[in-house]
Amino acid sequence: MKKLVILLFLVLIVGGVLLWKYGSGKTGQPKVIDLFACGDYCPEPASNYTVKVYEGVENKEQCLLLGGEWKSYTGWGVTYYCKAQ
Repeated sequence: MKKLVILLFLVLIVGGVLLWKYGSGKTGQPKVIDLFACGDYCPEPASNYTVKVYEGVENKEQCLLLGGEWKSYTGWGVTYYCKAQ
């Protein structure tokens, strides 16, 4: 009986930790990260070009569904990103 209580206690502890780490606070929204949105010539301080973006959003439709703003900047090529509101 004592072993069963200990096993149950351990299962509850591990389950709680896993739920806290992977399950709590998930809203389906991608993570918001900082992006240095400048390609070639950036004359001002770097802080003028740092924007909050949704990580991993790759198309305009997904961006608009999240309430973001689809933007781009040009360097050697054009880079698109979803600016978080």
